[in-house]
This record gives sequence, structure tokens and C-alpha cells, in this order.
Amino acid sequence: MAALLPIDDNALNAVGNWNLTKEQFLIDLRNTLIDSVNECEAYRFLCKEQDFDANRDLQTIDDLTKIPYITSQTFKRSVGLYSKLLRIPVKEIDLWTLSSSTSGDPSLSGRRWKDVGTYQRSYLTVYPRLFGTEPLERCLMFWPDPKAMRASIGLIDGKKAAPFASYIIDSERFTKEPTKTQYLLELNQHSKKLEVNVPVLLEGLREADKDKGRTLLIGSTPLLYLTIVDHYKRTGETFHLGPNTFILAGAGGWDGKKGQVNIGRTISKEAFVSDLMQILGILPKHIIDRFGFSESSATFAGHYNSNLRDFIYEIPPWAHILVRDPFTLKPISEFGKEGLLEVITPYGMSTHTGTAILVDDLVSLVDPSIYGSKRTTIRIHGRVPHSHKAGCGVMFE
Repeated sequence: MAALLPIDDNALNAVGNWNLTKEQFLIDLRNTLIDSVNECEAYRFLCKEQDFDANRDLQTIDDLTKIPYITSQTFKRSVGLYSKLLRIPVKEIDLWTLSSSTSGDPSLSGRRWKDVGTYQRSYLTVYPRLFGTEPLERCLMFWPDPKAMRASIGLIDGKKAAPFASYIIDSERFTKEPTKTQYLLELNQHSKKLEVNVPVLLEGLREADKDKGRTLLIGSTPLLYLTIVDHYKRTGETFHLGPNTFILAGAGGWDGKKGQVNIGRTISKEAFVSDLMQILGILPKHIIDRFGFSESSATFAGHYNSNLRDFIYEIPPWAHILVRDPFTLKPISEFGKEGLLEVITPYGMSTHTGTAILVDDLVSLVDPSIYGSKRTTIRIHGRVPHSHKAGCGVMFE
């Protein structure tokens, strides 16, 4: 397993603790919000405008609706406000973490290493629940080498900048032998574009077919799907990898876009699951998605539900979510009604004010009792066609 970076003190007993109480979450949330108000002038202005006082107004989980949120759009480099969302001076941050932008306009979140370590842990905590703790025989990653990802980015405002995802990928080393973790995306020296190393992928799949060892395919949703399906269409080759193989799709990309990858069409989740089951010979319950974004430290794992023909995402106790009406921005409590997603977590937020973030993803609440969960569960329906610039994004501009 990979060594993690240092972790923020208040996250040590919270992130990864599936028994974390709502009471402790509220204490940590209140403290983080108070510190954010004291240390970030922009967030202090926002809270004053909305007459929000964490000590006074945040007493129960129901009070989360009162917290002033910041929109993810506010972190965009082109907006120019990312440095105003820091809790410390720019000179004291360790780096800017960048989103995987398809538009060429990434979000920038200033972080110290302990906040990077916190979001690493947040992402790693989902894995034991997905495929256990036993080491893998091989891991086929539809990502570039994370060191190469970081090498191509220079300084921003005099500080190191690196892709948010690169530190997650860095921590995803689950194989017994380090050489069996293989990064499949490589730079074509002629086209200067990233391409999948198909021979290495096929070698790994054929080995897994032969030894039935524990295998993980992980990474870019469009590249993973398109590469395997295209090979099948060209050759008709199928595999019988069995119950020891898992697929973990990479945090979005169902619209066919992920970072600089654009396959020009959307991907049906139903087709994704059925095609990969057929071609690879794996169990549907071992095909998993995850959701996260660079402004927050939280991530949610999603299991496929054949009745809904969609992935259902469970919210861990170290994060909470709200669904807001796209037009009124009022909280939605009805199951099945679509709204904008707001993610709230106090952990890994010692450097920037990302405790409550409203994103431009449409989601809906799912009745957890129907699907055997005691936690909040959601479906993710995709991005809003024209992102809402509500709340903080408008006020600061």
C-alpha cells in the first residue's frame, strides 16, 4: 500500500471512521467554519451578508441548510478569486491543486500537504468496502504516471501547481508487487497526445484470465470503456476474469469528457456495465463508480442498481450533502426530485474555504431503505447545461 502524506489533525479520527457520530461531525464543522470566518475575509463577508454565525446557528444537522456555500465556479482560474478563498497567505500554502478541466479553465484550490493527505485518505477509505483489504495481483490504471502529470505544470502565483487527481493516483498502489501497478496512458511523441498502451492492457487481461488473480481496472471512464469495447469489436476477443476482478470508474466522464479526453459522445451507464460484464466476464456488483471534485476532500462510491439502471452513491459520515432547487436554490427533501448538489465537510479544509461547496451537478435523493442502506444515497444525473452562478460566485464578482 502507498504511504500517505500527513493528514490534518481534525481528520485523524473522522475520515474513514464509519462510526463517526453526527454530534462529532457538527463539532468539527462548527470549529472549521468559525476558523474560516476568522481567517478568510471573503468568507467572513459572505457570512455577514447572510447573517450566519456558526456558534449561534449551527446546532443540529438540520441547520446545515443555513451555512453559506461557495460555488465551484468561483474557484475557476479565469474568475481570479481563488487566492481570496484561502485561509492563509499565498506564501504559506504548499501548492495549488488543479481540477481536470475539459475547457482549459481549471479550478484552483490552495492546500497544505496535510490537506492533500486528508483527501488521499478520503479516497482510499472507499476501497476496502469495495474490494477488501487483500493486496491485488495487478492494477491496470487508465491514468498517466502521476509524476509525469505533475512534471508538465509550472508555478502559479509563485507556488507549485499540480493536478488534484495526481495525488489520488499516487496513493492507489494496491498490488503485492509495485511493478504490477501499470499506468496505461502514455504520451505519443509524434502526436503529443496521451494514448492507451493497448499491448500492456491486453497482456494484463490475458494474465488475469489465466490465473484468476485479484485484478483492478481503474481510471478514466471514457478511455477504459472505449478501449475495451473497440478491441472487442475489432477482434471479438473476450475474457473470463471471474469474481476476483473489479472495475472502478474514474469520477465522472459519463458525458464522454474527462480532463483532456473527449470521445465525442455520452456513455450509457447501462451499456457500460452490460458490455464490460460480457467482454471481461466479471460480476456486475464489481463494477463501481466514484464521485468527487477538486474543491472538496469528499468522495462517494457508487454501486450499480439494475432496477434504476444507474449507480447509487452512498454518503459517508464524514461528509453531508444537500440537494438544492436549480432555480430557487431552496433545499429539496423529496426522493427523486433533481437539484444541484452541495457537499459539506470540515475535513481537509485548513487552507481554503471549501467546507460547503455547491457544484453544477444535478442529483436526486434515493430512498436508502429501498436499496439496503441506512445512509443518505443519491443518483447523479450529469452537469447543468449552463452552470448556475449563485451565491458567492455572484456576490464576489
